[in-house]
Amino acid sequence: MSVMMRALLVAGISLSGAGIATAVYANDIRDSIEDRQSLMKLVGAHNRGLKAAVDEGNAERVQSLAGELQGVAAMVPEMFEPEAHTDNADGIKTGSLPAIYDRWDEFVQLAKNLEDAAGALSDTAASGDAAAMTDAFQELGKTCGACHSQFRLRTS
Repeated sequence: MSVMMRALLVAGISLSGAGIATAVYANDIRDSIEDRQSLMKLVGAHNRGLKAAVDEGNAERVQSLAGELQGVAAMVPEMFEPEAHTDNADGIKTGSLPAIYDRWDEFVQLAKNLEDAAGALSDTAASGDAAAMTDAFQELGKTCGACHSQFRLRTS
């Protein structure tokens, strides 16, 4: 992802978090899938950045990235509307399983858990305690795994 694209996504997310803008709903399934895949790639990029920052003991960077991730996580449920998954994507590559929509409330709760875990990591990083940051980052990873194990198609 280019620096410009990341900056634009972060700016859009920041605006959304401030209530100035909201995620744009796609007019069709292809746009919906592409939009949410971009959002989930941003989650992944933040997680990779967080791992590096935690490994370096860079509490300031962890706090910043975790705070951004908290805002991104808040957008996850709305990016999974309209319903689009492996069974109705008309050949569009997606790993989203129909179970997301069959168990919507559980999916939304797991997204909230990610948001909360990112907030907790940000708060923990403010203390500068490297061991506590590592523990909080591991908890964050568990929230990702809890959702992916139930709602994402395994590709390997």
